[in-house]
Amino acid sequence: MVEAIRAPKQPTRKGNAFRIFHKMPFKIHSNKAPKLEDKEKEKESMPPHQENAELLLKYDPLRDLGDCPSSSRKDSGSEASADFNGNRKRSPNEFEQASWITKHSVYLAWLVLLIFAHIREFMRRVGLESNKKVPLELDSQWCRFLGTDQDGHFPPLYSDFESTYTRNCYMRVKDVFERPIGSCPGAKVNVLDRYSKDYNWSFIYPGTQTEVINTGSYNYLGFAQSSGPCAEAAAASIDVEGITTCGQASQTGLPSSQHRLESLVADFLGTEDAICFPMGFATNSLHCTAIADKNTLILSDEYNHASLRLGSRLSGANVKAFKHNGEHEGPREVFEGGGRVREQEEMQTLQQGITKLIQSLLQIIIIIEGIYSMEGSICDLPTIIALKKKYKAYLYLDEAHSIGAMGRSGRGVVEYWDVDVRDVDIMMGTFTKSFGSAGGYIAGSKRLVSHLRRASPTNFYCAPMSPPVAEQIIGSMSIIMGKDGTNEGALRIDRLARNARYFRLRLKQMGFIVYGSDDSPVVPLLIYYPTHCGEYGRQMLARKIAVVVVSFPATDMTESRVRFCLSAAHTKEMLDEVLDAVNVVGDHAFSKHSKKAHLYKNKRIEW
Repeated sequence: MVEAIRAPKQPTRKGNAFRIFHKMPFKIHSNKAPKLEDKEKEKESMPPHQENAELLLKYDPLRDLGDCPSSSRKDSGSEASADFNGNRKRSPNEFEQASWITKHSVYLAWLVLLIFAHIREFMRRVGLESNKKVPLELDSQWCRFLGTDQDGHFPPLYSDFESTYTRNCYMRVKDVFERPIGSCPGAKVNVLDRYSKDYNWSFIYPGTQTEVINTGSYNYLGFAQSSGPCAEAAAASIDVEGITTCGQASQTGLPSSQHRLESLVADFLGTEDAICFPMGFATNSLHCTAIADKNTLILSDEYNHASLRLGSRLSGANVKAFKHNGEHEGPREVFEGGGRVREQEEMQTLQQGITKLIQSLLQIIIIIEGIYSMEGSICDLPTIIALKKKYKAYLYLDEAHSIGAMGRSGRGVVEYWDVDVRDVDIMMGTFTKSFGSAGGYIAGSKRLVSHLRRASPTNFYCAPMSPPVAEQIIGSMSIIMGKDGTNEGALRIDRLARNARYFRLRLKQMGFIVYGSDDSPVVPLLIYYPTHCGEYGRQMLARKIAVVVVSFPATDMTESRVRFCLSAAHTKEMLDEVLDAVNVVGDHAFSKHSKKAHLYKNKRIEW
């Protein structure tokens, strides 16, 4: 092993982040064979800055990240890979593509939709709008939407396209979004009945509720319950610790329940220490600034959650997104963000800019998720770890959707892939999905957590976790770990895995295109056309089933979908009822686009 020469020492400066990591990648161990002694001698004669530049100019993590089998968006088969837990194999990610005719017709549907939106916008401006409530709603917001305030003091808050899209496309299907509920969102939920007389600009509530099967909530292990040991412990903690500390953690300290929770999280994950926060979104968005600054290169999956993207931008780091589908064009993808071909005369200037960028970098952080909530795909963690070690980078793993839901004992994708937890430098997760509560955590080394306790913005601007919220997490996590003396946690994990595999295979058998892995409890069913979002949302609700429909801009313009979130609380009878309803609506909407249904036609699918 030959250690490369370090970069020239940078001038002393105050960075945005405390340097908790060693300066890298300027300490790179090369695996060159002994026979290349002539090249090693040539290296020794190089100036330090030139050697470091050459080392990193060859560095192309985006290209390698795109080669991850689990990240590939190309059509994958149905064969499983390595053994998962001794009796079941991991299922690969599948991204079956629709025909080009379907994709082109989706673009045509969008074109027609936007043409009619602009026609209606014109009619509204000239006073021909039949819905009299719309102009009244717009009068008070006209300056904000269109920037036509009389005083001329305020710029528009939204672009013309955003405003047109919201008023004429989104409002027409607003009834399938933002539905208010009247009960705990468990396997079933009570939805408040409502209707509109002005095309969803306002709603009328008759005061009744309808009980429906809930496939839209992140309740993977079924701990969203209003009764039971977790709910009782949470309620009892109010008498002991109250609702809140009424102050910042730096002033009032942490409640004892949060101290116990942080110790339990570290024990559950197998890390040295952990720190918890009252909000999952803020766990990502506010703490990237504490571990990265302008001298950091962040490599982020293009489908990472908005909280990760926001945190990366706030940190001031150099952010490069790698494609989730693995289609790259070589080393220039790292620095040009898409492999665009530059003219020959620009190359010398480009190389100088790259060298300057490289010499200022002190660390590289790869940010990925365990399960991608819109794709239903599972990251290929072993490959990512191998790349991390190869390039001496650091790994930030967001397990918001995988902790509790994946692995033999619910310890996430780290356990699912059977890798060493110490190979993940920063482990992040939330308590809103599998634990029926709120908040998030970051776990790792004691040095990392100690730094976050001092540098975290939440320590100065947020209150600690509410004691009953922390007690709910402690109760559910203890059940998962078996600390309650039962095997209830293991039964829930096994039931969720059975539900996910059964539901996904049945959908494929019916002829639907389903993204992701069969081991994932997030099930995206592709319907492609944006107009089908309203139809699916209303038709499924009419059959007493609550689903989530998603379209642009949350997804690609041609990939509108219905997203099912399965739970251990769902029974097989509930799943069969949902499947029967989806089958009927799918036939009515002509949304069975799969060309692989014949592979599952005669397959016996057992729960």
